Amino acid sequence: MDYKIIDFSNSVEKVMADMDYNFEAFALKQKEIARLEASKNVVKNRSLSSSSIDRKVIEKKEAINGQFETKVKYYLNEIKNLEPGRELLDHLPSKEDYDFEKILIRLMAESLKDTKDYIEMFSPKLNNEEKLEIKKEIIKERKKIAFFQKVLKMAKQKKKTINDEKQENNLIFVPTLSGNIRVLNEIESIDQEYYQRFYGLFQSIKNGTFKNFKSLSGNEFVSIFEVRDTNVRVVYQLLDKNYYAIITSFIKRSSSEGGYRDKLGVKIANYQKLKAALKKKLVDKEFLEENRKYETQLFDMLKNNGKGQLKK
Repeated sequence: MDYKIIDFSNSVEKVMADMDYNFEAFALKQKEIARLEASKNVVKNRSLSSSSIDRKVIEKKEAINGQFETKVKYYLNEIKNLEPGRELLDHLPSKEDYDFEKILIRLMAESLKDTKDYIEMFSPKLNNEEKLEIKKEIIKERKKIAFFQKVLKMAKQKKKTINDEKQENNLIFVPTLSGNIRVLNEIESIDQEYYQRFYGLFQSIKNGTFKNFKSLSGNEFVSIFEVRDTNVRVVYQLLDKNYYAIITSFIKRSSSEGGYRDKLGVKIANYQKLKAALKKKLVDKEFLEENRKYETQLFDMLKNNGKGQLKK
């Protein structure tokens, strides 16, 4: 089933019907993928009992759903006050993200839901100013949906006609208040047996796949995220467009580890003091080149198991 192009000049009922059709088409694709993956798992795990396989599949599905909902919540917050255009595009997930198509369809659904809510709010009893505000919101949400459709259509066409050139994210390394690059110092002091995992996490930020992406909980950690590989963590935040601030990296021993959140809170608080200055420097070529050197240094060290020495 191919997706239908939605014409918002049609009635709300027709628009809803077309959206439902698109969701069904997407669900069928996901079911087929799940069926193929399940058949592979059965062959691979013949020695496991049926109940064990079912339990593992359910646990994996719950974990994936949790990660997906976290992503959706993040992107909804990012685009909440943005108008369709370059800025909105820059705050959408990377085309390399496995959930790219699914997230955009979900964003369209949220905008459609908001549109319906505004339509239901409309009443002859409202004054002219209130009616005008509601009309503006309806137009804004419809423009967003049309924009998401256009992005999806262009992404599909590009994928069919050419090998999409990967646009990697840029890593901006947060210094300590004394001027040292925190992450480089942290990696140097971590056991090298973890380097391969750290390498994969930093690469996932670079290529936009964000391995086991999760938002940190707590008012002091708003819009702060981490990528994870077992107990290995890299904490980051979107600075601007495709620039990501790399705040800290560490091995998480346990949630109850003494002072864990306090230590993390201090590092994030120090980053918040520097955030505005870091954003201003994103137009500075020398600053960006310096961070590219830090990035090369980091990946060389992780690939060479610590043999790449830090420049003091």
